[in-house]
Amino acid sequence: MVIKIMDINRVFENKNSEISKIFDFINSTLEEKKVFLKSLEIDGIELYEDYYEYFIENINFIEEVKVNFQILSELVRDTLHSSYEYIERAVPLIEALSNSFRKGPTEKSWNELENLFSGIEWILESYSNIDKYSNLNELISNYYIWNEYVVEIEELRLTLKDFFDAVRNKDSVLISDILVYEINPIFQAMYEKLTKMNNKDVNIKDVN
Repeated sequence: MVIKIMDINRVFENKNSEISKIFDFINSTLEEKKVFLKSLEIDGIELYEDYYEYFIENINFIEEVKVNFQILSELVRDTLHSSYEYIERAVPLIEALSNSFRKGPTEKSWNELENLFSGIEWILESYSNIDKYSNLNELISNYYIWNEYVVEIEELRLTLKDFFDAVRNKDSVLISDILVYEINPIFQAMYEKLTKMNNKDVNIKDVN
């Protein structure tokens, strides 16, 4: 198979023993070029996750892998927009989930709570992925709004310990209270900050 990154083509054998070498090559090349992985286009199929698993399952048949990348400003823009879209969907669901636990949770309630935890984990991970860059203030106009968003992220992180304890103890009333009185206000505040950062008047500068 051939791996294509920018103007670089590298041929690898279709063997399981080559998979780690393939990803080492991809990661080192992206790092050297100072760009970030966006997706892998494998024989015309574009994937955004579970790359390693796909390689393991299809290693004998893969012919061409195109590595799609983005610069830092694009990564920041996409992360903010994706976070905005998720929180916009989650806000109305949190209150409904709180009511469900107050009345008596069903199996569906627990499944939705698990989905919420996954979403929160994604929010925290997405935040960490871009906040680590020292030049973030050069990328986000109205950087003070980002710092306000960071405050809400930290509040969310602090809330999780009590939240996890309530879930572990299956304390449905406490779960309901934390959802409506702690998680929901934090999500509302994050949504407000992200709305401002996604506003057309707030520019993500094309600096890499």
